[in-house]
Amino acid sequence: MIFDSLDSTKQEKIRAYLELVIEKNKEINLTRIDTEEKGMLLHIEDSLSCLDEFERQEGEFLDIGTGGGFPGVPLAIASGRTGVLIDSVQKKARAVQEMIEELGLDNQIQALGVRSEELALDVGERFSTVVARAVSSLPVVMELATPLLTPEGELIALRGKEDEVDETLIESVSEKLGLRLISKKHIYISEIYERTIYVFKKVSQPTIKLPRRNGMAQKRPLS
Repeated sequence: MIFDSLDSTKQEKIRAYLELVIEKNKEINLTRIDTEEKGMLLHIEDSLSCLDEFERQEGEFLDIGTGGGFPGVPLAIASGRTGVLIDSVQKKARAVQEMIEELGLDNQIQALGVRSEELALDVGERFSTVVARAVSSLPVVMELATPLLTPEGELIALRGKEDEVDETLIESVSEKLGLRLISKKHIYISEIYERTIYVFKKVSQPTIKLPRRNGMAQKRPLS
């Protein structure tokens, strides 16, 4: 397990965060996982599955649709990178921010209750890495990430087995967005749960104006 390869300080910090999430989940619905054993597998190890890809870039990262802080918090602790975690549900973002502050990580990462389209209008091409775990469809994630990526920045999309998409569609969407698929890796979490890790590099400017209005990526996905 990737978690076991981390030093003891990072392991303790990640476990402490998971414990906070499980406790906070009693107040607000952050996750369906309610035990540390399941959380270590389906939140922590799953989040860390892209650590090699995540550490290829330097600079600030963005986690889109962070939910209970995954994969952003474990990746930040493991890598030491600074970043921003966003979720469109304000109360989830507030809860994650409270836990970040409780662990003393607020000088490294912050959680914001904002849509990615709104953030793109505010900050533009700010992040060298955008990561998204099981958020919407892959073409939607690609569109939401693109205006937030720096030139040569990378999108890391973690998908489940059921999320396989047509390669022709991905090529077409990539061309419109100025992205290039640079790697696609199939893995198993604990030899049970199949995952696919897509990595796209921003190689040119998109041919369409981004971001589109809130929700348009989901309502009218690119094809």
